[in-house]
Amino acid sequence: TFYWMTLSSTSALTVGGSTTTLNIRTLTLGSGTSLNAGTATAINVSGDWTNNGGTFTPGTGTVTFDSTLDRTIGGTAASQTFYNLIANLTAGKTLTVGGSTTSLTTQNFTETTGNFSAPATLNINGNATLTAGTFTAGTNTNVTGNWANNGSTFTAGTGTVTLNGTSQIISGSSTFYNLTKSVSSADTLTFTAGTTQIISNTLTLNGASGQLLSLRSSSTPTQWNINPQSTRTLSYLDVKDSNSTNATAIDTTGLNITNSLNNTNWTFNATPNVPTLVSPANASYTTDNTPTLSANYSDSDTGDVGTTNYRISSGTAQNCLDNANITASGTSAETADENEDTTWTPSSTIGNDGTYYWCAQNNDGVATSAWTSMGSFTLAHVWGGASSTAWSTAANWQGGEVPDAGDDVVFNGTGNTASSIDDSFAGSVGSISINSGYTNIITNNRTSGLAVVTTSGKTGTFTIASGTYDANGKTTSVAGDWTNNGGTFTSGTGTVTFNGSGAQSINGTASSQTFKNITTSSTSALTVGGSTTTLTLNGSLTLGSGTSFDVGTATTVNVAGDWTNNGGTFTPGTSKTVTFNGSGAQSINGTAASQTFYWMTLSSTSALTVGGSTTTLNIRTLTLGSGTSLDAGTATAINISGDWTNNG
Repeated sequence: TFYWMTLSSTSALTVGGSTTTLNIRTLTLGSGTSLNAGTATAINVSGDWTNNGGTFTPGTGTVTFDSTLDRTIGGTAASQTFYNLIANLTAGKTLTVGGSTTSLTTQNFTETTGNFSAPATLNINGNATLTAGTFTAGTNTNVTGNWANNGSTFTAGTGTVTLNGTSQIISGSSTFYNLTKSVSSADTLTFTAGTTQIISNTLTLNGASGQLLSLRSSSTPTQWNINPQSTRTLSYLDVKDSNSTNATAIDTTGLNITNSLNNTNWTFNATPNVPTLVSPANASYTTDNTPTLSANYSDSDTGDVGTTNYRISSGTAQNCLDNANITASGTSAETADENEDTTWTPSSTIGNDGTYYWCAQNNDGVATSAWTSMGSFTLAHVWGGASSTAWSTAANWQGGEVPDAGDDVVFNGTGNTASSIDDSFAGSVGSISINSGYTNIITNNRTSGLAVVTTSGKTGTFTIASGTYDANGKTTSVAGDWTNNGGTFTSGTGTVTFNGSGAQSINGTASSQTFKNITTSSTSALTVGGSTTTLTLNGSLTLGSGTSFDVGTATTVNVAGDWTNNGGTFTPGTSKTVTFNGSGAQSINGTAASQTFYWMTLSSTSALTVGGSTTTLNIRTLTLGSGTSLDAGTATAINISGDWTNNG
């Protein structure tokens, strides 16, 4: 215990040994001196603390001002630092930071009794606890920990209290002049339930885009009260259980503030509207493998700007919504207002030719709309015909590239000119679509024919919805489905070979489809489907080993040439007819020892003979038309489970 303690000259005084407490009436640190609290965890001062240019090293101890009189922390030092500082003066007496000291820094500050008059800048790096008396603030009060007003009178003057820590709590009720908290990373500011904070001048509460400052009650759902009486500077907040008691509601329009419910007298940000399609049109075609997409961003909040998130899926529309099979994704630039078309372009290719599905989501920085399907587009090689009719000429294709086995070929109204599959063309594509709008003729002039293949993940499909495909007597190999939705197929003397490795179909809206010759090879499992009920072959049908042919929806299969089964499987269906209607010799042959039909009819002047390795025919009902003939040939057994009708 000391009465007056003074350090002078260049004294460097340290508390040590077993001394943990110093009791001092008045302390004066001379210029160039130093006091190190050392082992002292408590320094009790009942008088003034004067620092005239010395250095105080507080350690982790507490300096308590305990007096029945007004006291001062002052001296010539512009700034002073403590660890824990307690003001415990008699009620009505004041501890004033004065002299030349304009800045005071402490870890924790506690006002137990008496008053405290702060300097221009007070930095509290821990908690501020105000229990009794009056706390008169300076220009800036910076608090890193919690603010607890347990009964003190806080006189804000025209100063600013800045909360600059993380996970801070405001307890008790206080009236601030300016109250500020701004964060760049997500954080939470908690208010004790039932308390009221009054801000007489400016309330500043800011988070950042994607990093919201959450305002919460200490005991949900009990509300905390706030009364911002003048300027409100707010953005990127998440508010819950708040009651704004001011007569003017807190308007959050355009401020990116989330309503987490149970808030009174706040007007909140609206979720942006779901995006709407701008371009490309649904089910359109493009040759651009980095296509620019555009959707509309809109928000019911005036001035609430935002962005649009985009996805492209190679799977399905639902895949896009589910974030599956995504080939590209990204975000548009921010809009200038609340209603604007946004655009986004992938930074790299989305993949090979094919159909893609895209979806979009609007984001105002706080809330996001639902992901919404915008439709599909097909990346393909679209015929333009700008230079000639030749497929092998790059200038004839939009995008200036000749298609190959990894590409989808599309004909539409873009280039409604005749085209020729010429000998200089490589011969294979991934699919062909002759769509509505194309009314011209595609002629197969390639000596070795055309192959529609399934390499590179392609469908291998051939679709005719309009115009004419003239096979011109050449072979057309199809590894996928053959779909006729109203176009014209002219086979000439050519053969369509179905050579897929699984299920294939002859389908479409056409009720009747006509071929010259059909051959199945590889492991094709060919079925007639769609609206097709009549299948006509002006030539022959050949089933390869390991393949299958199911009449499916076809009630009649007309064959004008030979029927050859070399180890395939024919499924005749029930009440389905195979009609041999050639004008001369025809044959049921092949390596199959036994062949089965449901209804078999001979018409025109068909002269049908069983040949090859076929020794058994199984037929439900047989009808021989006038002028026709059936020669059992190699068949040693013909088994009939229905009627045998010979009409001449």
